[in-house]
Formats: sequence, structure tokens, C-alpha cells
Amino acid sequence: MKSKVIRCTVFLLAFIFLFQSRSFADEQPVRGFWIWGATLTSSNIQTIVNKLADNYVNEVYLLVKGTSGTKTNATNLTSFITKAHAKSIKVHFWYCVFQDDAYLRSNPNAHVYHCPNPSGRSGDVNPYPNTDSAINPFFPGYKEYVLNNIGYFLNNFDCDGIHLDYIRYGHLVYSFDPYSLEKAASLGCNTTRLLGFFNTPGNYTIYASGSGFINLYANRDPDVVTWVNMRKNIIFDYITAIRDTMESVKPGIKLTAAFMPEGIYDPNLADAHYAQNYALHSTILDMISPMSYFKSYGKSTSWLKTIAISAINRVDPRCKIVAGLQAFPGADDVAVTATEMDEQIAYALEGGFYGVLIFKYDSSIDNASWVVIQSKFRSLSLTSTTDVYSENHLLDQNLPNPFNSITEITFQVTKPCLVSLNVYDALGRQVAPLINKDMAPGTYKVSFNGNNLQSGVYFYRLDMAGLSSVRKMILTK
Repeated sequence: MKSKVIRCTVFLLAFIFLFQSRSFADEQPVRGFWIWGATLTSSNIQTIVNKLADNYVNEVYLLVKGTSGTKTNATNLTSFITKAHAKSIKVHFWYCVFQDDAYLRSNPNAHVYHCPNPSGRSGDVNPYPNTDSAINPFFPGYKEYVLNNIGYFLNNFDCDGIHLDYIRYGHLVYSFDPYSLEKAASLGCNTTRLLGFFNTPGNYTIYASGSGFINLYANRDPDVVTWVNMRKNIIFDYITAIRDTMESVKPGIKLTAAFMPEGIYDPNLADAHYAQNYALHSTILDMISPMSYFKSYGKSTSWLKTIAISAINRVDPRCKIVAGLQAFPGADDVAVTATEMDEQIAYALEGGFYGVLIFKYDSSIDNASWVVIQSKFRSLSLTSTTDVYSENHLLDQNLPNPFNSITEITFQVTKPCLVSLNVYDALGRQVAPLINKDMAPGTYKVSFNGNNLQSGVYFYRLDMAGLSSVRKMILTK
């Protein structure tokens, strides 16, 4: 059964390719890796590029500024980009935004603050600064520091995009610094009441250690909502400022980000803890990669399909969703097997992800997994996938979508002709012939009942008068 599921990937992509009319934009799905900048040395760059090319990789997300705050060697960056471009591999610069040890050494007051913790270290009843690498995004001058760094990379290197990581908070108890509290108060938040959720050991257990604060947010407590929205909006502001910098220096390249997957399956938790919101932040990003590391989350490989289906429904349709796959060992130190790598890629694409990004390129990937990656990436390279879209606007998106039983498809007929409308599964097999008859001009609606089908991605195709249009729909039960 597993082998049948895994084979779905190739059939799915071939199906989309065959069904595309000339009005569809022709793009390649992402076949990529995250790579740490420290992996590069002057002597191994060509070897790395050759291995990537031999395994049909078309995009690399290369760390240029990590949590230490140190920039990757400029000579190595230039050499890698030149050699990668010669092999038609795009290079995106991976930048850690809200983590920077170097900046904190120069600006020790830029730490985020922990909320009051009367049961913690020495019984703190007031917010106190953290000691980790996390930066307070409200700290004066930090945004300019980030934008200057981004400008440096854009002005000095021929990169194909900027990829943001750690564009988030670490936990709901962080950010109770004076700047954030002042900003929240100006927005109407009762910060005295807010701090009161953490001012006793009992309250701290309920609202910080437990899910009390998240529940307040889910139930729309006005002070908590104001606080959480403030944090979401500062992330929005940073992404917007970075995009503006990119457009002024090197317009047209991609702005992408790695997000925590909780924002897909538990949005209230993600909003409260990380201030990452797929719906909001996807409006200004070209691509988001949920870090769907199945072992780290104690899930099976099929979790990738569930994440894909939910993510596609949550983001702005202009923002691509690319799966972040796990290649490193889990918490039990058990390596990802070749079979698990195969299944991750298959389930991710079957669910509708626009390609995959593997974390990360290093020696933890064994030879058997490389064989799988090469085979899967080669299959992806032989076809193209796009958002299923038609410029003639004759076929509308089904509503509702996703749907759990019945959905409605609307289409237009512009002249008397034979009209065919059919539904297909991910293997390209027809599962429901809806219409096959001569029709007069007009707008029509057809009801489709998916009760007898399994959850997953399906496609419906309209053919008439030499025109073909295809759209994707998602059935969830």
C-alpha cells in the first residue's frame, strides 16, 4: 500500500502537466535544501554544487547570518553563487532575524523580557531580561540593523531571494520589556491586568505553564488580543520593511520564510506563542515553508499530507507553500531512513505542497536516502506544477473549498458547444463524470458529492470548444 501511495507523486505531477492549457504559467516545483554557511569551504564548494546538481536540486537556501550574528564568508558566498548559477541552481540567502548574539554583545539591553515568574529563579515578581540569543524587535535601532544587513547582502551578492528564519517570538512569556509594554498600553491594553496573569505561582502555572493565556486569546479577551495582535503586527512590519528594502535594491527576487507548523494545526497557540500567522503574513511573502519535521513532532510521515492540505487553505493564494522535510535524526537519535524520506516527499506533494525543502545538507543523509532524493527530484524536474489557473476565467473555484461532502462548481459557456466536466483523483483517474453534453451559452452551477471518496486533493477539468481549464479542490472528512 505504501508503495502505491508513494508512486502518487509522479502521477500527480504528470497529471497536472498534461492538463495544463497554454494559459498556465510554466514553473518548476521547488527541489531544495537548506545549507549552513559553515558547510562551505574554499576547497569543497564545487564538490557540493556538483552533488546538488547531480541530484536535481534547483534551489538552495544558504545560511548567511545565523543566531550567532556572524556573516558567512563573503568569498565563499560569491564562489558558491557563481558555481550554483552555472548549474541552474537558485541561491536564496537564509537570514535569522530575531536571534543575534553579536548584536546583544554590543546592545545588552536588547534582550527580550520574561514575564513575572514568582515561582521561578529567585521569585521574580517583575519582568526580567532573558539571557538567550533572542532579540526584542521593539528595541530602538534593531530594525535598521536588520535592514542594513539585508541591504549588504543584496548589494554585494547575486542572490535569488531572501529567506527569513526566526521571524517569530519563542514563547508567550517573552517580550514583556518596557518598550513592548509601553506600545501595548498605547494600543489600549491594560498592561497591569496583563501582568497580573503571571503575578502569583498559581497564576503562572495556569497562564504561562498551562494553556490559560492561549484560552483567553481564543475567547477574545480584549487585553490579550491586543497584546497578541501587537506582536503579530511587529512581525508584519519587519517583513514589510525587508520587502521594501529588496524592492529598492534588487526588485523582483523572492521573499520567503520558514514558519513553525503550529500555525497550521493550532493557530491560537501559534499566535500566542510565536506571533506567526499564516493568513496575515502570507499576504507579503512569496513562499512559506512550514518546518514539518515529523520525528521532532512525534508524527508519522503521513502528517505531511495533513499539513499541506490545511496550509493551502490558510494562506493567501499568491503565496506558495513548500514542505520543510526532516533529514536529521529525531530526539531519540534515530536517523531518518530512506523509506521515511521517500514517504515524506510523496505525502508532501500528494497533499499539494509546491515542492520540498530538506533540512539539511550534511553527512547525516545516508547513501540510500540520496538515491531516493535523486529519484524523486528527477521526477519533479521532468514536469512542472503551478497553481491550477485559467486566464479565460470560464471555470471558477469550487465553493466551499476545502469541503467535507458537497461542493458547488460554477462555469461559463460562451457559445453553443459540447461541454465536458469531470473530476479526477491524484493519480489522474476519472472519479466522477459530471457533464458531457451540448450546452447553450450561459453560467451554470453543478453540485459535486464527494461522500464516496477519500480525503485528499482532486482536480476538476472543463473542456469545451477547444479550451481546457483545470482547478484543484480539497476534500476533508
